[in-house]
Amino acid sequence: MWVMITLPISLFFMPSLVEEMVFRGLLIPHKSRGVSKRFLLLYSLFSIVVFIAWHPINAMTINPPAYSIFTNPMFLGLAALMAIACTITYLRTGSLWVPVAIHWLTVLAWVFLLSGRNCVLDIVP
Repeated sequence: MWVMITLPISLFFMPSLVEEMVFRGLLIPHKSRGVSKRFLLLYSLFSIVVFIAWHPINAMTINPPAYSIFTNPMFLGLAALMAIACTITYLRTGSLWVPVAIHWLTVLAWVFLLSGRNCVLDIVP
């Protein structure tokens, strides 16, 4: 029961907030910086590719129980779709909070409704 309360809170911070701060906030210039649309597109594509690549790297280094899922082409395709959605909302709103919410709700659905909980709980002390 305690996990049902603490897990959503911890999943808000990692991966949702931390990953969005890195992959959107740090890798994509804010629209107020006056970057051309061409460079914004390049930064965005780079961010999406790095986000997708991060998942297998994460499984090989931090979260070995998730290896079979985080290297699955279907999962990586879904991660790509989420990265695209988070990138578009970041570019349109200029705020990280919308992509953080999308990321967090997606992870919560994966953990509590799909098989992701088994991977997460294997690494929770």
